[in-house]
Amino acid sequence: MTLLDRLERRLSFIAVPGLLRYIAAFSALAFILYKIDPSYLRLIDLDPHAVLRGQVWRLVTYIFVPQLARMIPLPDSVNAAF
Repeated sequence: MTLLDRLERRLSFIAVPGLLRYIAAFSALAFILYKIDPSYLRLIDLDPHAVLRGQVWRLVTYIFVPQLARMIPLPDSVNAAF
């Protein structure tokens, strides 16, 4: 029995079934809300000063922030023009 098999057997009680499906759904929701109002991302973005002030949800919601800078990969010369 491999190490991964033993870990899976031992820690299976903390597994979240369909976790990637939830992450994808919340990421899509964050993207839709960004398209409606771009300032929405400031509420869920990872801001260390806000976390220190008690906004601890930012540690989890940062996972769902869409990476918009590289949606369409372009050469660096084209990105410099924008």
